[in-house]
Amino acid sequence: MMWAVLPVKSLGAAKQRLAPLFAADERRMLARAMFSDVLAACARARTLSGVMVVTADPEVVAIAAQAGARVLPERHEQGTNPAVQAGMRALTGRASGIIVLPADVPQVTGSTIDAAVALCRHQPSLVLVEASRDGGTNLLGCAPPGLIAPSFGCGSFVRHRASAAAACIEPLTLGLGELDLDLDGPDDLTQFLALATDTRTDRVLRELGAPLRLGALHACEPA
Repeated sequence: MMWAVLPVKSLGAAKQRLAPLFAADERRMLARAMFSDVLAACARARTLSGVMVVTADPEVVAIAAQAGARVLPERHEQGTNPAVQAGMRALTGRASGIIVLPADVPQVTGSTIDAAVALCRHQPSLVLVEASRDGGTNLLGCAPPGLIAPSFGCGSFVRHRASAAAACIEPLTLGLGELDLDLDGPDDLTQFLALATDTRTDRVLRELGAPLRLGALHACEPA
């Protein structure tokens, strides 16, 4: 039984690096759309036994519950790694493994998640997908759930590999479609829009006039 674990920060504080493009309420709308797309991809995956959302945001709790996900509420937002650790603890003994996904990879698909699950069929198994821009980790597959301690953030891909080596585990490090892209800064949005995905995030970005805003932003940059 494989579960997805989604650690989700407060929507109101999300995507600060997009402040040159969007106002706070627009960034909140975008963060909500991205999370909804990741949830939808998990729902379309055929190999997941469940989805656990770890968050302190009441709005995220409501969205997750409406989608049929299990919610593990935090009293206070403590960061991505404590949230993932809480999910690991909650699923130890209940799940054979977990797939950890950030909430800002809206282009992820059910088939991509199924491919990651397939690589975690045997224990111990560790699957890593590197974020292209900051060396982070855009997917972490662990079987069993607590195989290594999570170390998400800038440069986490190298740290996760080091943890695997310390545990004498050879991780599977691979690219899964466009999953190396997470939406943090303006350049990420340009790359994401070029994918022309059938996602809520794509629609919200276009409704907000993101292509024009991105063009204006790049035009103001020094040559």
